[in-house]
Amino acid sequence: FQKMFGHLWNSSRTTDMLRVAKRVPLVVIGSALAPSAFYYGFEGLNYITDVIIDMGKIKMSNGIDKLEFSDVTMLELVAFIGFDLALIGMMIPVFLQNFRRWADLLMLGVLTPMALSCWMFKEHEGMFRIWWENIKRASLTQLVYAVFLLVIGTLMFGTKTPENAMDMLIKLGIVIGCLWRM
Repeated sequence: FQKMFGHLWNSSRTTDMLRVAKRVPLVVIGSALAPSAFYYGFEGLNYITDVIIDMGKIKMSNGIDKLEFSDVTMLELVAFIGFDLALIGMMIPVFLQNFRRWADLLMLGVLTPMALSCWMFKEHEGMFRIWWENIKRASLTQLVYAVFLLVIGTLMFGTKTPENAMDMLIKLGIVIGCLWRM
């Protein structure tokens, strides 16, 4: 239609038929394989996330095993109660962000055939790029969260408890900063 009614469109933006002919089979195959690619892609991401989180669990269990209740000072008790309050306050937005991310991934998955169709045409290729960037950002967020949880767990339980109030404040500040960044 763009070729027939070229006077209505900017002719420099029309898509060459050779480009469309080359990309149609890729779009059809990509649209057919998209559900499986999403499934196995997220299986792989979940596996990598579990490996990162398991590293944090090992550090935390080593630190917790060495911790004895008689070793807990009043400063540590007050600090951990404060941390728990901060954690509860910050986890609600984190959960809401994750729910939004899951909804975004679901919608982006549903829009895959349309996004691949946009990839065929030079004029609409920018929409495909937006779709692809959003898929990458939403998918890799869980790996970033896993790294943050590894750092948080290691700082909380895998390192020696600071002996003075300023060091404890810095330690908890870093942990709270990681939670805030999530």
